[in-house]
This record gives sequence, structure tokens and C-alpha cells, in this order.
Amino acid sequence: VGADEYQQLTSLQVFYRARPGPSQHRAVIPARVASSPEAAPALSPILHAGKPQGHGTAVLLHLHYPDLWPEFHALLLALPAPCDVYISLSEGREDVLGDIVRDLPEAVVVRHPNRGRDIAPRLALLRMARARGYAQVLFLHGKKSPHLREVEHIHIPFLQHKDGDRWRRELLADLLESAPRALAAFAQQPRLGLIGPRGFWLDLRGDANVPRLAAVAQRMGIAPDLARHGYFAGSMFWCRPQALDPLLALNLQATDFDDESGQTDGTLAHVVERLFTLSTERAGCPKAAGCRANTTGRSR
Repeated sequence: VGADEYQQLTSLQVFYRARPGPSQHRAVIPARVASSPEAAPALSPILHAGKPQGHGTAVLLHLHYPDLWPEFHALLLALPAPCDVYISLSEGREDVLGDIVRDLPEAVVVRHPNRGRDIAPRLALLRMARARGYAQVLFLHGKKSPHLREVEHIHIPFLQHKDGDRWRRELLADLLESAPRALAAFAQQPRLGLIGPRGFWLDLRGDANVPRLAAVAQRMGIAPDLARHGYFAGSMFWCRPQALDPLLALNLQATDFDDESGQTDGTLAHVVERLFTLSTERAGCPKAAGCRANTTGRSR
């Protein structure tokens, strides 16, 4: 694979190539049809149906902390291209619904159990987006990570400040800054699967989640190479929806995720965070491409 296939995008790293298909730009059936209605993932209750406009891009946002809505509303307004917006709210935190409907009446808003962190709700939103045939989606969530302040030693360079709010803002700034180039890359490279912020890439070597990750990855037909595979810490990125079909095919539901008890690692949500890039490879990233990373991006 030539270097010309990997555009130099400021603040972005890792292009995973997904096999294109005839359904790429129209409504499609999800990756695996359940054998019975009972086996299908439960739909999240819709709080506000909105009116998606059929744009080529969708934003999938899980908002656990309602006070962050103004920040995300400002970001959505600053995106360089019109997007349909899908938002999940944690149960018991629906008070912000009125503000969302006032500010963004076309958004689709659903309620989701407070289980599976930001991952389970966005998988539910992804199923909705996948069925509507978007060319690409932007994964966002209201990250705060208050536990970081209590951690005595953090060995990850970009978390030395122990500030979850700063982590979120830096992620969002990278994604917004690079949005025009990311959208151009998806338009120009039909097999491009996923783009994330380079400064937040971590490999899997020494990761405590690897044993559970390997078991789930095996169900997807993947044997992770710890020296090569990695993930975007914070799970915010751009992707082509069909690149996550292998992950959707697991039919994970909220009840599959761990009960919430303040865990900081080791849950199924942490495992799935590390599976997004693996899913994209399983969807069609050839070994010869090496799932290569470019070397551009803001250093940290």
C-alpha cells in the first residue's frame, strides 16, 4: 500500500481500511439479523424523535453529564459540514432534554440505562445510524473521569495533569480542528474505516484488559497482536459505520455490560473501547496495509 493512501491529517492518526459495499450510501440492514425478535438488541426509548435531514454525516453523542450540553452544542455548531445528531441521555438525567430540543430541535434523543458507560449507549445510537446509511459518523461523549484526581501515579503522558475535563476538551479540539480533512479523507478514500486523534493513541502492551479483550475478540474472529494493535483513549473518533459491523454483530445489549459501581478499568465497556479499531480491521483492513499510522499530529 503506497504512502499516498494515507493522507497527512493534522492531529489525526491511524487509518483502518474497511471493505466498501453497495450499501455504503443508502439505508442498510444491520450486520447480523437476529434469529428472533427477542434476540435483537432492545431499542432505547425515544425522548424526542427530531427530524434527521438525511445529511451524509451523523454525530453520535452520549451525554451523561447534563451540564456539558452547552459545550457540545457549541461544538456541533462549529462543525464544518451539516450533520444529523443523535443523543443518548442516562436514565435519571433527562432534565437537559428541554435545552437540547430548544437548541437543536432536529436531534434524535433517546434514554439509556446508566450501564455500559458511554459505550453501550453509543452502540445503540450506532445501530440507528447504520440503518440510515450515513457515510461517516463522529463518536462523542461527555467525558469527565473525576477518578483521575485520586490516582497516585499515572504513566500515560497525556493524563499526567489528572484532569478529565482537560482530556475531554483536548480530544474535542483535535476532532474539531481536523474535521475538514477527516471528511475529505472519507470522501476520497472509499475504504477508509476510522480516524482518531493521534495524541491519544495507546497500544495494548501491558493493558490489564487484554485477557477479557482477547476472549471477546475471539468471538469476532480476531486474535489481537499486542505489539501492533491499539485504541484511542477516550473513545472519540470519526468512523465509517460499516467498519464497526463486526462489533455490532456481537449484538451487545445494556444487560451484557457490568453493573455500575465506579470501576476504573476491567469492565466490558473498557474492553469495547479497545475493540473499535479491531472491528475496523476485521471489516476489511488487509494485513498488507499494516493498519498503518501516519506520523502527523500534535505532540503531547
